[in-house]
Amino acid sequence: MNPMMQQKIQQMMGNPQFQAQYQQKLRGLNPTQVLSQIRNNPQAMNIPIVQNVIKNLDENNTDGLMEIANNVFREKGQNFSEFEKNAKQYLGFN
Repeated sequence: MNPMMQQKIQQMMGNPQFQAQYQQKLRGLNPTQVLSQIRNNPQAMNIPIVQNVIKNLDENNTDGLMEIANNVFREKGQNFSEFEKNAKQYLGFN
């Protein structure tokens, strides 16, 4: 992501009105509908990581899902646990 885009995202995330709208949208998500849309999208289902996530979801393999998240973040030089903690705190889910 380019630095200008990162700056714009940080500005949006620092806006209290945006935060409130984002929290409301997250709470209104229906995970079953989202997964159904992904499963019915051939382009998405051709992506190996999406296939792996869906497989782990179907098998209720939370350890596998955590491993995927950790790997993705590690590849980006980030820490998933720290992200998860900050996201929950930021969104008021803790």
